[in-house]
Amino acid sequence: MAEEYIEQYKILHEKDADFGTSSPSLYKEVRKIIKKVKPHTILDYGCGKGLLSDKIEKELKIKCYKYDIAIPE
Repeated sequence: MAEEYIEQYKILHEKDADFGTSSPSLYKEVRKIIKKVKPHTILDYGCGKGLLSDKIEKELKIKCYKYDIAIPE
């Protein structure tokens, strides 16, 4: 069953350029948490296209490790 969901996510990522790009809208809230917790690194599990992680790395200078089961790279 899980493999079917993964395959559906892969198809969505391939066919819809906007799929997996909504996370930057969460940046302000995530930044508050980061400022409070002060992590050295972050794992963005289910990162989609990785836009939120990219923004965190650029603006807050924190290394983010990106993982999304539907995106091999």
